[in-house]
Amino acid sequence: MRLTGFLLIAVLILAPSRSWAEEDLAKLSGYVDFSSLGLSKKSESSVEVYLKGPLLKLVSEASRDEDPELGRMLAKLKLIRVEVFPLSSQEREQVEAQVAQTTQRLEEQGWEKVVRVREADEQTRIYLKTEGEVITGLLVVTIEAKEGLTFVNLVGDIDPSELGRLGGKFNIPPLDSMRADKGRQ
Repeated sequence: MRLTGFLLIAVLILAPSRSWAEEDLAKLSGYVDFSSLGLSKKSESSVEVYLKGPLLKLVSEASRDEDPELGRMLAKLKLIRVEVFPLSSQEREQVEAQVAQTTQRLEEQGWEKVVRVREADEQTRIYLKTEGEVITGLLVVTIEAKEGLTFVNLVGDIDPSELGRLGGKFNIPPLDSMRADKGRQ
């Protein structure tokens, strides 16, 4: 998974400054705590993107000139979180079981399963959390033989028609595949 140059620079410059006053994201209905899988204890994530607060606003403003619709979508989000964990072939079966347990708990908490793909070397699950007619959370979990385990969690007011555009902008393959305008960027 690659990050755009601008995003990487912004993350490197602004991420260490975590003293911003902001709301507790873990209390928002669209937030998913990945630590319930216990992976961070076993292995370190190979990719971690954590855009929130002022940094997310900065990326939103920077996107407005190039892609106004994307800029508006980003302005409504409170968090974009992506984590990728490498998996050995021995860990894969155990992690698949843990993901199944976690997603079952999410369903019990009102998350709605909207996509589940099972192929020989890949599994993908996509869940939405809604409050009334508003989507407040999106979770994408992908387990791939080569890439490992990927989590994507978006929190905020989510426009489903713009998810593919967001995936294309930040090179998030599970979201990029949802694009209706893949030919034009």
